[in-house]
Amino acid sequence: MNRIRRAVPWALVALSALFAILGLGDVLRGIAFEPTTALAITGKTIDEIRAESAAGYTVIDYIYRGGGITLVLFTTLMTIVLAVPYRRAEWWSWWTAWLLPIWAGAVFVFAVAQGTAPGQSISGVTWSGAFFAVVIAGLLLVDLRRFRADTTLVAASSRTPATA
Repeated sequence: MNRIRRAVPWALVALSALFAILGLGDVLRGIAFEPTTALAITGKTIDEIRAESAAGYTVIDYIYRGGGITLVLFTTLMTIVLAVPYRRAEWWSWWTAWLLPIWAGAVFVFAVAQGTAPGQSISGVTWSGAFFAVVIAGLLLVDLRRFRADTTLVAASSRTPATA
């Protein structure tokens, strides 16, 4: 179990870095990087959307690339937090790390709330959001003991002896 606990911070760093790389794909290729989302929402391929409205396709692609930039920046920041203060077991970084599964879960919830076109199923990207939210939350919970030990030491060191 200790080996697993020692691997948790690095697993979180790797997952966060993976999301940054995927975000970079969104920035560089736009909606073409992940066409199943457009198909699930509209029931049309990206080529059909482009043929129907070049301007509409351009707007969708622009928004998708902007989301990619946001994802790259967010996950790069999270990767830094996970690689340095989280690995040092700084208590605030454990709470901050919960932004990652919250974000991944929000991807799933938002897509389900949006709904799909008739005859279309939820895209793989949507399901991956739910999967990664559960995995990352599980990793954080496995690692909780390391942070509780840290807060116990902080609480103990902040006590001052009673003066006589």
